[in-house]
Amino acid sequence: MKPKTTIAAVLVTFVAAFVPATVHADPGSAVQADVTTLTADVTAAHTTLLADLATVTSDAVPGNRTALKAAVQQFQSDRSTLIQPIKTDLTNLATDVKAARAAGVKGIWKLVKSSVVADRQGLREIRQAAQKAREAVRDLRHSGGTNGTTGATGTTGATA
Repeated sequence: MKPKTTIAAVLVTFVAAFVPATVHADPGSAVQADVTTLTADVTAAHTTLLADLATVTSDAVPGNRTALKAAVQQFQSDRSTLIQPIKTDLTNLATDVKAARAAGVKGIWKLVKSSVVADRQGLREIRQAAQKAREAVRDLRHSGGTNGTTGATGTTGATA
């Protein structure tokens, strides 16, 4: 496991360990716990997936097909592992926000807004890195460098 992945996993475990089950008795506290969990999961995904995508982008050069294939597989594996908890967290947050509003809790949006904005930015950065990686792989294919030879020009046209 990569050091960044390990740190992210420890962070998520640390946050989850200190969110007591009794917090969910209060709708406002439940929303706060959901925001904390969502932020931890987005941070873990951001750290891990950006590193994976940087590897894919850097490996997209002629003659490096095996490393590129391994990097893409690592990204796909990490993505499938890390994105599902974020989807679950978003569903839980939406449910708890509705419950808090129904209970008359004020200031829910202020509680959620800054975290949601930061989380959206992190997810946007992942999408941008994925687009750069796609472009690098596409450039490699168009240069004829997918056969494992080094006869191509060696430039992919993509920036890291």
